[in-house]
Amino acid sequence: FRRVLFRSVMKEAGIDEKQLVGIRNVENPQWSDEGFSYTLNIELHPNVSAPKYRGIEVEKKPETVTDEEVAERVETFRKAFSKYEDATEADAVGEGDFVNISFKGTVDGKGILETCPEASAVADNDDFWTQVEEGRFIPEILAALKGMKAGETKSGIAVNFGETAPDALKNKDAVYEVTVKSFRCRRLPDEETFLKEANAQSIEELTARVRENLEKEARRVAMEDRRRQVIEAMMAAAGEFDVPPSMVQRRVHERLDEMASNAQRSGLTPEYFQEHRDEILQTARTQATGQVRLAYILDAVAEAEGITVSDADVKETIEKMIASASAEKRTADEIIADLRQSGRYEGFRSQIRAEKALDLAASSTQC
Repeated sequence: FRRVLFRSVMKEAGIDEKQLVGIRNVENPQWSDEGFSYTLNIELHPNVSAPKYRGIEVEKKPETVTDEEVAERVETFRKAFSKYEDATEADAVGEGDFVNISFKGTVDGKGILETCPEASAVADNDDFWTQVEEGRFIPEILAALKGMKAGETKSGIAVNFGETAPDALKNKDAVYEVTVKSFRCRRLPDEETFLKEANAQSIEELTARVRENLEKEARRVAMEDRRRQVIEAMMAAAGEFDVPPSMVQRRVHERLDEMASNAQRSGLTPEYFQEHRDEILQTARTQATGQVRLAYILDAVAEAEGITVSDADVKETIEKMIASASAEKRTADEIIADLRQSGRYEGFRSQIRAEKALDLAASSTQC
C-alpha cells in the first residue's frame, strides 16, 4: 500500500521514479478530519547535461624516452644486483658505498645542539651509517666523503642550512669535521653476471626491453595527465550543480574508512585524527562532492554517446584485474557472485561505464 501511495504522490508531483535517489525523512505527521498527512523529504538525481567532451584542448606530455633515460635505467637495474664487501686498505669511498662515520658540526663556533637542541640528527654522532647517494644525508658531507679512506678525517666541511631547517638554523652556515671509521664498497656485477641476473642474452636485448617498458610507462603517465585535464575541463564547463547529500556522505564515509585502514601504515595516530578532525572532514567532504559531481557528468557523457556495459564487459574487466593482481585467487565468476550478493554489482557496472566515457573524451583531445 505504501509503495502504491508513494508512486501516486510522485506521479502527482510530476516526478519520474528514475529521478529518485531515496527518502531522506518524514516530517509533521498529522491526523485530521480529512485523514492523515505528512511531509515527505526526498532526494532526486540532478538533471545534468553533458558538457563539451570531444576535442578538449590539453597540454600533451611526451610519450617517448631519451637514450640517456634508457641508459640511466639500465644502470639503475645493474646497481640493484650489486654486492657489498668490506673495504680494503686500497679502497676509497665511492658512490653507493655504505659508510660508518663520526661527525660533529658547529655554528658560529658553538656546537649545533647549543644553537638548536632539536637538531640532534645533524649535530654530532660517533657511530653513524649512511649510503653515499643523493638524499641520504647532508649533501656537502656526502660529497666530502668521496675519495676518503678508512681512518681518515676531514675538517672544515662547509654546510649551509636552507629554508627548510628549524628556525634556529635557517640559512645558517655550519662547519663539520668527519671521520670515516669503516665502510663497505659497492661492487657492481660484471656484464656476464649482470645479464644472467637480468635474464637477458645481451646488453642490446636488455636495453630494448628497458626502452619498451619506459615508453609504456610514459604513455600511461601521459594518458593519466590527459584524463586529469579532461576532467578539470568538463567539470568547469558543467558548472556548479547540487548533488544528493546522501551520496556525498557515503563517499565521505568510504574516504574516512580508507584513511583509518591506512593509518597504521602511514604512521597516523588517533591523536592526529582528533587534532585535525575538522580539517579532515572538510577535505573528505570536498573530495566526495567532486567525485559525485564527476560521476553525474560522466553518466551524462555516456548517455549522450549511448555507452552501455554488458555482463560480458563486466566479466572481461574483472578478468583483466585478476591478470594484473597476482595475489587474487578468486575467479571472475566468484568475484561477480560476491558483487551481486553484496549489492555492489550495478555500482561496479556504472564505474566501468564512467571509465569508458572518460576514455572516449580523453582519446579525442586536441593538443
